[in-house]
Amino acid sequence: MRERLLPYGEENLEEDVISSNKEALQFERRRVLSLLQGPSGDSVELNVAISKEDGELRETNFWDLDKTLLLAEPIHAKAVDQIFSRYAQNDIARKELHSVYFDGFPLGNSFREWDRMWRIYGENQLKYKDPLVYEAEFLGENNPKRRLIDEPGHPEGYHERANEILQRYGKIAYEFMKIEYEKNPQEFQKGFIKPEMIQLLKEKTRLGQANVYMTANQADFARGLVAFSDLYKYGLALATDETMAGGG
Repeated sequence: MRERLLPYGEENLEEDVISSNKEALQFERRRVLSLLQGPSGDSVELNVAISKEDGELRETNFWDLDKTLLLAEPIHAKAVDQIFSRYAQNDIARKELHSVYFDGFPLGNSFREWDRMWRIYGENQLKYKDPLVYEAEFLGENNPKRRLIDEPGHPEGYHERANEILQRYGKIAYEFMKIEYEKNPQEFQKGFIKPEMIQLLKEKTRLGQANVYMTANQADFARGLVAFSDLYKYGLALATDETMAGGG
């Protein structure tokens, strides 16, 4: 029986004590240094439950960062404004730019998002403002064009072009987070994190469970999301577009 996160009635107390004692015999706690870092480059040691029988982790949780643990849209918006500053001259233009960009999130990874954005704002192919039009032309399981975007090394250079924009974007987003965090860490985090999800992460960490974060974002951006939100204190590792097999 898994340990419960929420308190429950006294009628279950004896059963819980028995269950906890059984689990204590099956698992041991080991201190493991997290691969994640905080704003100052510091890492934490996590007390992880390991099976005595086969050495496996007791439980591993995989978390998506954007919208599940964090509310990062304002950060995305600031970075997009700088990448396509020509199209972000006033509130109306910025609102449309953000809408077009966010509409591309379901495409699956950042390489596709930025390939699409370049076609729209770099080549004036406005038909791709509808992400379904872009998806029909370039994606799909057996569509050979998908590899041109997801994977490097093709003469068309689609992936390389998208990645160049992605790397600039990630660095811009990281610097924005750093500046805002250093102004007032508590105030920055207040509109950035989901408190109830942080509490859930704390509870799972207390139980010895391992937390791994995933995001379809550039590595610098993702590193900043984890560091400036304090998520680094509760996670073991992070997967980004650059490290996920198959392009996300």
